[in-house]
Amino acid sequence: MAFLVIFNEDGAPVDDDLRGLWPACAGRVERVERASAGAPQLAMFLSNPAELGDAGRARHEQAGKDDAHDASLHGLELIGRIRLDRRDDIRAALGAPASASDAALCLRAYGRWGDGCVDHLRGDFCFVLWDAPRRRLFCARDQLGVRPLFHAQAKGRWVIGDSLDVVARASRLTNELDDAWIADFLLEPFCQDFERTVYSHVKRLPPAHLLIASRDGGAIRRYWSLEIETPLFLQRPQDYLDRFHETLARAVRDRLPPGTVGVTMSGGLDSTTLAAKAVEVAGDAARVVAFTSHFERLIQDDEARFSALVAARLGLSQKFAAMDRICELHAEAPHLPTAEPGGPTAKAPARQAIETDMARQTTVWLFGEGPDNALTFEWLSYLRWLAGQGDWRRFAGAVGRYIRDKPPRDWMRVLEAPGRLARRIDGAPPNDPPPWIDADFARRAGLAERRTQRLATASHPWRPAAMRSFASPVWQRLFEHIDPVIAGSALDYRHPYLDLDVLTFMLATPPIPWARRKRLIRDAMRGRLPDEILSRDKTPLAVDPLAVAARAATPRPLSANAALSRYVDAARLQIGGAAPTAVESLEKVRLLDAWLRDRPR
Repeated sequence: MAFLVIFNEDGAPVDDDLRGLWPACAGRVERVERASAGAPQLAMFLSNPAELGDAGRARHEQAGKDDAHDASLHGLELIGRIRLDRRDDIRAALGAPASASDAALCLRAYGRWGDGCVDHLRGDFCFVLWDAPRRRLFCARDQLGVRPLFHAQAKGRWVIGDSLDVVARASRLTNELDDAWIADFLLEPFCQDFERTVYSHVKRLPPAHLLIASRDGGAIRRYWSLEIETPLFLQRPQDYLDRFHETLARAVRDRLPPGTVGVTMSGGLDSTTLAAKAVEVAGDAARVVAFTSHFERLIQDDEARFSALVAARLGLSQKFAAMDRICELHAEAPHLPTAEPGGPTAKAPARQAIETDMARQTTVWLFGEGPDNALTFEWLSYLRWLAGQGDWRRFAGAVGRYIRDKPPRDWMRVLEAPGRLARRIDGAPPNDPPPWIDADFARRAGLAERRTQRLATASHPWRPAAMRSFASPVWQRLFEHIDPVIAGSALDYRHPYLDLDVLTFMLATPPIPWARRKRLIRDAMRGRLPDEILSRDKTPLAVDPLAVAARAATPRPLSANAALSRYVDAARLQIGGAAPTAVESLEKVRLLDAWLRDRPR
């Protein structure tokens, strides 16, 4: 399922036996070594348990007998995890047989277009390609970073793979930790830099980037950017709905496995729309199953009731899982080893039990994230842009539509807004590090500066919040949390809303009227979903159930770990009776403490 490539620039042999890095594979690790006179030496390692299909499992591909006539493919070899969108289009462009795997199509694309092959590839992929004639590695990660890729380089030795843990251990670069990553871990929701890992000398390849490694060193460059220049103005409202159905149907079709597909379905609009579209594309409700997680005690939660309405309407088989005890076990149980502090793991017994039950139904599950960000209601930025363009006809129409569609309850919020703003300003947290952060660590990490640092992305003229959200590493964090290799999950999650055609279409629709309460999706699904779903407001969790469980759990003491003192002044931590706002910080300190105690050396 995972892969690793080791490449020595100076041609020295790769004599490592690294099969022990994948203990779960029980020795089922393939080693492919390549060398020729005067050429750099490399070895590819492929762990290949058979839990997942081709998209979830790593595979090795090289030019075969059918490619013998094509000189451009001689000496090319690829290893990676690849699931391509619009597969038939690229197969036709390359003249490849219908039986060609996605990895083989990537190999042929490189043979045809060279470094520009990624301009023709869409989907979820990370791969390393060995180009023997040019004596170099060509490494790529997909546009949104669904699949991870890590790399380390020291003394002419490159180690590249899709598992941080394996790359770190194989590179032997685990001694020096990254203070900036740890600072963000302790005080931010996630690390603010795409390329950093907890190790100073092991890096993530950012989404939409290439890494080329040869005897001359390495170079990294971006090959794609998310760009939306002007709104998409169509003649009729129905044209937007038709376009939505068309693009989403194609995205779901690209992601359907041959048999059964699952949908992680809440009672909200986005995931239930995916379920309806999956039934439509599959042509048989029996091929689609739904899984719904919900809470019974920790917090108020109506997801089970609303999702059941949709399952009944669509004729879906549905499974439920109450998450209350899982959150309580998470707060009570000792921490399991992870690649990074607080990193994902599917080895927790509670998560493992749920995923085992889901895997009995199918290993491929559709995930509904995307519309909340892409359809952010940025009405004011849009109106300002129209005025700046001098498009007064559309400006007047948009203002009229905004006023006409705004419900009375929203007008009341406008009247209350000044008071809410004043309370937010008065209660704004200071930028100074909290007192339990070690002072030397705060200085060497530039912690105060990092807390005020913002993503260095240019503001979009009429979609600033939506575009900024897709330039955030939060997506990388989400993808890794459910990635088969990083989390050790038995499931292959796929993201139809993040198909590039679907995503760019949602971003390009005029915010007025289509982004208010995600009107684009609500109008498109009228008559296809129950009215209770279409009229339901977005209902985010009022409180974090993990925080609720953590406050109720018996406080766990910190270990006597001297390494923690480099970052935290434990004497100034309030372990018992913590205020609600401090619960998450205390939990992160405990996670860091446990990780430092157990981390690889």
